[in-house]
Amino acid sequence: MKKTVLYLFCFLLFKNVNAQDIHFSQFYFSPLSLNPANTGNYKGDYRFFGNYRSQWRDISKAYN
Repeated sequence: MKKTVLYLFCFLLFKNVNAQDIHFSQFYFSPLSLNPANTGNYKGDYRFFGNYRSQWRDISKAYN
């Protein structure tokens, strides 16, 4: 009975907890940014690399 009351109390206490939004950087899809030594680790003739990151674009007025 004590555990049930404790679990119920904890559930009601933390019912309206909010957290930050998830930002997926996905650094594992850009190996040269993760480790620049991977530049020579390639079995091919040509290698094209581009990386673009747009974080916090949903905030209209970020610095007010």
